[in-house]
Amino acid sequence: MVELRVNEKNQCYLDAFLQTDTENLALIDSTLVHPTEQWLHAAVVYRDGVLSTYMNGTKELSGQVRFTDSLINPVGKAAIGGRMNHVSWFNGLVKVLKVTPSALSPEDFMHLDDRP
Repeated sequence: MVELRVNEKNQCYLDAFLQTDTENLALIDSTLVHPTEQWLHAAVVYRDGVLSTYMNGTKELSGQVRFTDSLINPVGKAAIGGRMNHVSWFNGLVKVLKVTPSALSPEDFMHLDDRP
């Protein structure tokens, strides 16, 4: 899960969550705030057992989360703009959403073409 939360001062912070077949990890720190009046680049990377979050290309949080048999549920679902339990609906704009089969540097991510 990747979620941007907004505090009472109209600043946002990143909330990331990953659940595997053996454990889960939430990466969230409400003190790592960013302005909501500008475009932000939020990214979540899982590599070699470590989940990391990035805002505007700067690493913010990371932690270990392992799996035994599978990292991704083969019948999993995705929700964009709201949680699967129909709460906390997104109220804003998304400029670009891209999913890739491999990790990218922030520079590479922003220059992907629009091919499926």
